[in-house]
Amino acid sequence: MTSNVLAEVIPMKCLTTLIAVVSVTVAAGCASIQSRPAPATTLPPAVDKIPTPVAPPSPVAPEGRIAPPFDGLSTLDVVLDKIREEEGLRLQAYQGPSGKWLIGYGHGTDVQPGMSISHAHAEELLDQDVGVVEEVIKSVVRVPINAAEFSAMVGLAYNIGTGNFRSSTVLRKLNEGDRQGAADAFLLWTKVRQNGVLVESPDLVQRRSEDRKLFLSD
Repeated sequence: MTSNVLAEVIPMKCLTTLIAVVSVTVAAGCASIQSRPAPATTLPPAVDKIPTPVAPPSPVAPEGRIAPPFDGLSTLDVVLDKIREEEGLRLQAYQGPSGKWLIGYGHGTDVQPGMSISHAHAEELLDQDVGVVEEVIKSVVRVPINAAEFSAMVGLAYNIGTGNFRSSTVLRKLNEGDRQGAADAFLLWTKVRQNGVLVESPDLVQRRSEDRKLFLSD
């Protein structure tokens, strides 16, 4: 029994010593942790602001010309008078060379046989039709133009139709920067269809010559 007691007593002393040692070690470690400076916080690099997109500059218009979108550009009175003269005023519906029913100064939308209008209404329809032509030209021309060039193209497009104008050599040459070529291309629109055949019209030859002259004027 004595030896067993001694065996038990000795380990208890060792255990007590070990606990004391561990306590001191833990305390020292805590003190070391508390005294250790906190790691520096590293901030992410600043992100530059995304630059605001800058619109490309508008075409610079030479003196006397207006760049797209052609604010303030309108058809000259001389061309409006020419349209009135060349189209003629008819207050009763009539059929044009193509067989389409027209009225007023060549107005062709929602016209029925037997339809009639007043002179004042014909003027209103002319203003509406010219306004449509003007907007089409402004939407397809890509270079600065002056009032004479614009008005000449209005007169042409009013006569041949905006669809034909969109695909015309006049427009293509102008947008390529070839103003002389565009002016000369007016002379391509001098024919009418008669009995299914295109024939040159003396009236259109004269009309296109005047359009070309206006287009080239300053």
